[in-house]
Amino acid sequence: MFMKLFQNEWMKMNSKRQGLYFNLFLIVMMGGIGLVIKLFVKGASEEMDAYAFLAMCSQMMPMIIMLFGVVIGAQIVTDEFKDGTIKQLLIRPASRASVLMSKYVAAIVMFLLTYVVMIVASFAIGAVFFGIGEGSIVDQIMMISYGIPFSIFLLTVSFAAGVFTTSLGLSIGIGLFINIFSSMFGLMVGGKEWSKYVVLKYTSLAPYAKGAVDSLGVNMWFALTITILSIAVFAILSIVRFKTREIN
Repeated sequence: MFMKLFQNEWMKMNSKRQGLYFNLFLIVMMGGIGLVIKLFVKGASEEMDAYAFLAMCSQMMPMIIMLFGVVIGAQIVTDEFKDGTIKQLLIRPASRASVLMSKYVAAIVMFLLTYVVMIVASFAIGAVFFGIGEGSIVDQIMMISYGIPFSIFLLTVSFAAGVFTTSLGLSIGIGLFINIFSSMFGLMVGGKEWSKYVVLKYTSLAPYAKGAVDSLGVNMWFALTITILSIAVFAILSIVRFKTREIN
């Protein structure tokens, strides 16, 4: 039953072509960047290759992809309430939790797919404009992956906000506010002992790569555990609220 619900959500998301348009937007943007470097930045063009271009895009594109994740996390829920189609979903024999989680999983899969598109497209564009060169694509993928857990957390927050408020604008705003506040959090109280138990400290897991430990004794596994637990808390809150919500 869950797979059927997931397939239904996936078909609905694809019918709106949001993922397609966003992925095309990413490809065009990266292609434009590559073309500008090739034509107008001669020094950088001579030193650039596919691996270097992938590394550059890996620094620039994740923030844009994160914004996309926040939007789809909020929209996949709020659109059902806005269009009045939520009642049709709840007529089915599946539980409310299954219905909601099928939406959540579909949003995460589409979000992660954009990373795949970004990696493949940026490497291909770099190879066309600058040649392949030498390097390790695995290292670049690892660097990209360090920011994905926190981005999924933001998606989950906007998803939960959508369940609680049914307002698209407010849900997106909450996700973006937390993202902005997380940067301030690290600067203001990132060195406090208690801060290591707050997910806002772990916007990227890169500082904990290769077994590194920070001044508070935090390693990769601790940071990842806090992030996963925080994601689970917001996912559970959204389920509890959705199960008890009156659908008019």
